Amino acid sequence: MVCAIDSTPSVNELFEFKRLASLINMTVGLQFMSDLHLERFEYKYDISPAASHLALVGDIGRFCDYDDYAGFLKKQCQTFDQVLLVAGNNEFYGSSRHEGLDAAERLAQDPTLQGKLVFLNRTRIDLTGSNVTVLGCTMHSHIEPGHAQLNKDFERIRNWTVKDHNMEHELDVEWLRYSLEQIAETEPQRQVVILTHHAPSFQDTCHPSHENNAVSQCFCSNTLEAFKAWKGKDQCRAIVYLIDLVI
Repeated sequence: MVCAIDSTPSVNELFEFKRLASLINMTVGLQFMSDLHLERFEYKYDISPAASHLALVGDIGRFCDYDDYAGFLKKQCQTFDQVLLVAGNNEFYGSSRHEGLDAAERLAQDPTLQGKLVFLNRTRIDLTGSNVTVLGCTMHSHIEPGHAQLNKDFERIRNWTVKDHNMEHELDVEWLRYSLEQIAETEPQRQVVILTHHAPSFQDTCHPSHENNAVSQCFCSNTLEAFKAWKGKDQCRAIVYLIDLVI
């Protein structure tokens, strides 16, 4: 999917996935993919380029499958000017979070990727030749006490706890708020695209059977409500995230 940045959408429009398809006149092209789950398909998947930059917003594969993941990313780096990677929860399956982050940093430094891969873990990047800034983080959800059994992550990510998960949520939210505030104060001319894996709203972001029930907190949060009051929100042109349609 290609997102363009040419107008000032409302806050509600920013969080409508369909909106991204209608934003087509931008100074830099961004193509989006997520949830390929390539560990199920031997890391074989062809992406037809529709823009100069590719954003992979999580659950592409597993960091523990380093060589296979690197091989897939190498192919994308040969095709696109730049590849932006946001980790999903599945990236850490089969490893600890620390081990996964180490693997992600190794990927970003891997010489076979030609310096084109940028790992976005509460990271800002300004796209060359434009006034577009990309802010990327997983945007972990917040899971209430007693609901750990609803999320398989705590079984599949080594030494991962609800406390760890919720701490990452707080760090993601605070980093994003601060980053937007700093851009608004020092670079008001910049246009911002936010890339996350988990959805920043409970509304229209998951299967109807999960909306407003306990399961949705595993992959959604109410960050949108806080975002509406943040300084710098008006510079944001698009927010890209996974819509969970799993029944």
